[in-house]
Amino acid sequence: MALLFIIFINDLVDICTDNIKMFLFADDAKMYCHVRDIVDKDKLQSEIDKFVKWTDTWVIPCEIIKHVIHHVSDLSQIWV
Repeated sequence: MALLFIIFINDLVDICTDNIKMFLFADDAKMYCHVRDIVDKDKLQSEIDKFVKWTDTWVIPCEIIKHVIHHVSDLSQIWV
């Protein structure tokens, strides 16, 4: 059964482009990148949108309660 799940989600990492990375472990996915400016922020949002579209396409529930954003930055460089 685990092998089928791995095959099922194998193309998930292919949605990431540019400097956005995704790691898969069991049933968890971690997406990250270095956001240096507003363009990087927009790219990350675009990748998150692709991820959500992928989960909708394959009817995989996305547990919003488990989502975490970890922001590490110099306080002078915060983009909203």
